[in-house]
Amino acid sequence: GQLSLFDEVETTADENAPEPTMEQVKTYARRKYNGQREALVKDLPTEKIVARLAKEDQVCSDCGSQLFPVGEEFVRREVQFIPARLKVIEYYRETYECRNCKKNGRKHFEKSPLPYPPVQHSLASPSTIAWAIHQKYELAVPMYRQELEWKSLGLEISRKTLCNWVIVTYRDWLSFVVKLLTKKLLEQNYIHADETPVQVLNEPGRKNTTMSYMWVYASIKDAEHPVRLFDYRPGRKGDFAVDLLKDYHGYIHTDAYKGYNKLSDVKRCFCWVHLRRCFYDALPKDL
Repeated sequence: GQLSLFDEVETTADENAPEPTMEQVKTYARRKYNGQREALVKDLPTEKIVARLAKEDQVCSDCGSQLFPVGEEFVRREVQFIPARLKVIEYYRETYECRNCKKNGRKHFEKSPLPYPPVQHSLASPSTIAWAIHQKYELAVPMYRQELEWKSLGLEISRKTLCNWVIVTYRDWLSFVVKLLTKKLLEQNYIHADETPVQVLNEPGRKNTTMSYMWVYASIKDAEHPVRLFDYRPGRKGDFAVDLLKDYHGYIHTDAYKGYNKLSDVKRCFCWVHLRRCFYDALPKDL
């Protein structure tokens, strides 16, 4: 189950992938893709580059007369990677004076408004914090690796500072979004729920070996407003489900865990996948 540093390319390559096939890699054979490449890049911005003859080369090789362009030919399409780069944004604001008040012996000044920073007294911008959150929680890139990436881009920022950015941003901004998402989730008729064990280090009053749980709640696939809610709890008691779902009155789809029996006025739907496991485990191992 360990990740491999060195043989991922060889073990993950698939001859059925859209481009290029293993045979093409070996032989450099050309092949038509029937629109597959167009579909891959249809939502990306496109820049057109036209290769032109230099001025001194626009001469006919047969008679020496000048050449004139008569058309262009499509040759290939490729995706360009534009590496990330950092720049410093310095905010200034203008101060305005009322000249009429000044004539009458009064001083009146006004300053232009500024957008609030996501973290006070910090270098963090919305884009830097969004990137750190995306890397950490969507791409599973640890903060110590992000620290190295920021350094390679020219900014020496510690992983502790990155963590502070994320925590403060949640406390001051995103916690209100989570509350709204919770409200929207509880308004739906159907909810999926499950608990995943997690191990938390350096948690006050608890040993590192103590198991905690991430309670995950999700709307159904066809919900008009899809919601995925992760609710960390230090255990698996049914009371934790009651804390979040006490005002819910719809259908809840779970496994057969008895902790959900503490919920009142809900209709429980059990999971067919969990039921299938029992039949699968009952089969002889040599089939």
